Amino acid sequence: MTETATFTGRRRLPLLLLLFAASVAVRILTAEYVDIGGDNATRWMQVHRLVEGLGYTGWTHQTVRWSIAMPLWAVMKFFGTNPTFYYVLPILSASLGVVFVFLIGEEIHGRRMGIATAVLTILFPQLAQSGSQLWPSVFIFAFVAASVWLILLWLRRRSPALLVLAGAAFFLAWGARETAAYFFPGLLLLIWLPSRDLKGVVIFCLSAGLLFCCEWFYFWQDTGSLLGRMGVTKSALDHRGLSTLTLGEYLLNILDYYKLRGLLAVLVLSLAACVAELRSPDQRRRALAIISLLFNFFSTYMLSSISSPQFVHPIGARYWCTGAPFGLISLSLWLGTLKIRRPRTATVCSALLFGAFAVFSVLKIPTTNSIAQVARDAEILTPMLAEKRPFVMRYLAWQPNAVEQAFIGMFTGKTRKERKPTQVSLFMARNLDRVAALFVADVRRYDDVRHAAMTPLDEAVYLVTPIGAPPDSTPGAEVIFDRRLCRAEPLAPPSAP
Repeated sequence: MTETATFTGRRRLPLLLLLFAASVAVRILTAEYVDIGGDNATRWMQVHRLVEGLGYTGWTHQTVRWSIAMPLWAVMKFFGTNPTFYYVLPILSASLGVVFVFLIGEEIHGRRMGIATAVLTILFPQLAQSGSQLWPSVFIFAFVAASVWLILLWLRRRSPALLVLAGAAFFLAWGARETAAYFFPGLLLLIWLPSRDLKGVVIFCLSAGLLFCCEWFYFWQDTGSLLGRMGVTKSALDHRGLSTLTLGEYLLNILDYYKLRGLLAVLVLSLAACVAELRSPDQRRRALAIISLLFNFFSTYMLSSISSPQFVHPIGARYWCTGAPFGLISLSLWLGTLKIRRPRTATVCSALLFGAFAVFSVLKIPTTNSIAQVARDAEILTPMLAEKRPFVMRYLAWQPNAVEQAFIGMFTGKTRKERKPTQVSLFMARNLDRVAALFVADVRRYDDVRHAAMTPLDEAVYLVTPIGAPPDSTPGAEVIFDRRLCRAEPLAPPSAP
């Protein structure tokens, strides 16, 4: 350790607060509109039901993620159910994760390294999306980062209580999504490699294992499944309707990383740095590299079923975002080592990395702030839906920019983005789900909007008529959306004769 001992107490707190505030500011500026996928809207609606005392509609792979649902319930109870408060929890989680990244970097290589890794994480382009959504990725990242830091602190202080807390933090990561288990072997190695302390490994396993048993018992009693919570998740995975993988599709799944587009270079650099870090004389750095490498391996090749092989989840930026910050830590550590031998090369690489992240973060800032847009949409849609008035939905198909098109063309050979025949109806249904979940104030009337009649007026324009709409009522608003953006525009009532 180089600087940690002299950088404690009052001198550390202002820096931690500054990094936290910087992360919050960047997350607010770059926040995306509530994602069009069903997970986020459903999660918000289900917890809204809890707040109103109605309970879940049932156990699903979304509702069993209790370490997201419980704090979301607290946010709704404290702030209310206005959809602008949707952003509180992901921004808070992402920013706490940044603080823990700083503490990890500081613990391993001092204050400057902690600041460098924290700033890289703040500017990491994918956090513009993951850091503004109720996806599990950002929650797992924050909880695992807390667990890593607590283990590093234990290596220095050797207090068993720190390992108990680390086990609890990992259990919270598991509560966000079961794929947090990908980090478990690496966390054990982070305890074992630097210390060779079997007792420490046992304490960590027992603290997490006891909590796992409590969770299993609760879900076993409530659902009747011997698999507990995993039984609910497995049922959801088994009913996705995916075709069985061939051996070739399984082995070549790694090629799907082209979906990361511009972030593919960051993945390659991070993995190369992790491999280089395996030669580090510092066993903590080796273990951190292994954590990142194992996460990427499991994310690529883990199956949900052996009898009918299917991947747990597809490769994508939002899934990779869970472990990407740990790869950035190893990359920062490797660049620090490179600076000793080749200072110019390391400086150029660092400048390019920070510069690229900063530029892409600026490009992520929407013309209209997404949180403010949600607030405006709520003012338009919430009273309109309370009156059960129809509305119009217009889908604008996403078109890639020049960089995204270059990557798509490189891997698919297509010169332009083609709209699939079923794409419009799929996105219309998803957007209707989002509108219902966010803007129906009385959650008991959610299904009146969610199952509203949709009448195509054009290829990408639908008229939506909620159940119970007054006869001859006119549309009150138009909801214009694409893959990432959305806005509601009020429609003027017909003029009186």
